[in-house]
Amino acid sequence: MRKFTPWILCLVACSGCQAAQLLPIGRIQGIAHRSPYAGEIVEAQGIVTQVDKNGFCFQSKSPDASPETSDAMYVYQKNTEVHLGNEVRVKGRVEEWTPGGEDSYNLSITQIRAVAIRRIRSKAPLPKPVVLNYLMPDYPKIIKQPGSAYDPTINALDFWESLELMRVVIMDASIVGPKSRYGEIAVRIPQGLAEPRTPRGGVKLTGYEFNPARILVALDPESELNYSTGDRLSTPIQGIITYSFGNYKVTATSRPEPPYTSSIAAFSISDPLPDSAFKLATFNVENLYPELPDEKFRALGKIIAQSLQAPDIVALQEIQDNSGPKNDGEIGADQALDKLIRFILEAGGPRYSYHQLNPEENADGGWAGGNIRNAYLYKKESMRLGKSYHLKNPVFDKNKDRDYYGTRKPLVGFFQNEDRQLILINCHLNSKGRDSSSFGALLPAVRFSEPQRIAQTRVIRAHVDELRQKYPNAGVIVLGDMNDFEFSPAIQNLTGNQGLINLVNTVPLANRYTYIHQGFSQVLDHILVSPDLAGKLATQIVHVNADLSEALRASDHDPILAWFTNW
Repeated sequence: MRKFTPWILCLVACSGCQAAQLLPIGRIQGIAHRSPYAGEIVEAQGIVTQVDKNGFCFQSKSPDASPETSDAMYVYQKNTEVHLGNEVRVKGRVEEWTPGGEDSYNLSITQIRAVAIRRIRSKAPLPKPVVLNYLMPDYPKIIKQPGSAYDPTINALDFWESLELMRVVIMDASIVGPKSRYGEIAVRIPQGLAEPRTPRGGVKLTGYEFNPARILVALDPESELNYSTGDRLSTPIQGIITYSFGNYKVTATSRPEPPYTSSIAAFSISDPLPDSAFKLATFNVENLYPELPDEKFRALGKIIAQSLQAPDIVALQEIQDNSGPKNDGEIGADQALDKLIRFILEAGGPRYSYHQLNPEENADGGWAGGNIRNAYLYKKESMRLGKSYHLKNPVFDKNKDRDYYGTRKPLVGFFQNEDRQLILINCHLNSKGRDSSSFGALLPAVRFSEPQRIAQTRVIRAHVDELRQKYPNAGVIVLGDMNDFEFSPAIQNLTGNQGLINLVNTVPLANRYTYIHQGFSQVLDHILVSPDLAGKLATQIVHVNADLSEALRASDHDPILAWFTNW
């Protein structure tokens, strides 16, 4: 066997470097989120457990005596020549690196910016991974708050910090958040305490500080395997605890096998409704434009014609213009709507008419150039469309007030048959994209997007009250993607003080979700009706999308169906 000669790689001239002391990795990490040695030159020794283009993770051969400290660190060294399983001694400056930058409100990761690396052994056994299942019975339910002492037994952020960059394994995991386009899934660790569950096997969001025993898992984004809510993984997940985009996650170092698929099928209406039932629905169809594959339109058509049983009126959100995301001056949206209607017919549905109003070019929110808007599909034999208009107010127009931007104007439509009138307000309110994370550096988490939705729903509520006074015999319905929860202040603006009735609240709690974000099944879509209509309508959320892996679904939202029982 060829004898291996240790070597030293000098990355910078070290003649002026301060003397370094050899320290255990756990001591460098410290009993805190930030290293007590930040800014100092140290040496540390460990085994390489993962290598990427910017450096590598290494971990002590054996754990130290403190469960409060992580035994692993990141070493920043681009184009590194180390390999998995090398035992190395690293000299460098300790830093706290924040993914996304200091303005991102992310937590920091402790790392060493290497100035010299010495390879001790070319191949050493990898440190034994921590089995997360064994820790979950004591998993803390509290998310760290400002001023609280570091304690991994009490605070969830401290719990994950004590495992930062360490090797872990999860056994018998079940999917609570389907695979995203970024190759991430959310998994539930079965030994965690019970939490509200959905019939499919997800986790129902119940409040702003909800913290179940779940974690994101970053898989190979190039993998063609699909994972949907309720699937169980057939093999253990092995990986390293990392942090990015406001979340702790396990970056998988093993390749999971295909899942054991749940026996629970996608939900649909169990009993056909009578032909005489008047049905209406709301459905976010996720950035629809003509050039998207026919398969997406075909799936949407099947959902509307079959799963929703061809409602008399469908309020649609996220219709882009004819050129989609191209910023080319196009604002019309007839091609996508015509194509959708064609595929509804193919699925056995009726020939719908549609209605939409073009937005001002690039004045409404969403994809630059997409000119996203709301629209209605309706059956002319059921309802005639009267007047229609955008609900205009500075809170919906980025060109009028710099504090309110990135939203779509509600589309008001007056629908009438022989003796009944419905006034619908089709909404797609400001998204939550700017909110800080519950697992971030800004605590409590700040809902930066919420003031805009509160202002928007105040305007909508004022218009609802005006319509109810002006048209006392008409039913008023606010529906669409409100981008907020049933318990949120924005929705309470619409329901409080003898306001509208939220039909979502009539759906059993376990089934009450239209969207899944990072493993949390939550309500973002709503149908709210004037009190005179509430007792005449039944409601169901039709779970045909949100639980499914991104590659398998037609949209990221589930539609809501309501129907009159005695209208």
